[in-house]
Amino acid sequence: MNSLQENILRQYRSKFPNDTLKEISHKTGIQITRVHRIFSGAEMKISEFEAVEKALAEKDESITGDLISTTYRCLTKLKASKLHKILATMNYALKIEELKNHDPSFGFSNIQSA
Repeated sequence: MNSLQENILRQYRSKFPNDTLKEISHKTGIQITRVHRIFSGAEMKISEFEAVEKALAEKDESITGDLISTTYRCLTKLKASKLHKILATMNYALKIEELKNHDPSFGFSNIQSA
């Protein structure tokens, strides 16, 4: 199995960890026996890649829609103090992601070359 296939299957399993082969088949339109073979290491066809990517994109759209509608409900129903706490939590989560993706050697190049 190539790394592109491994990556997309890993993404699928992380977004839909409890899906059965039947549910995967239903979401992707790929026959259940073929789904079994793919998750057992058989090479995917391009149409199968596209079907899995479409299922992943639909999940992302669902989350995005839920986030937007919940945000709107919060804006219309919550007090400013609670909105500030939510905003602070979101900014904190973003900062953590930035730090996780930050190059650890950044800022130390002068020390190493000295």
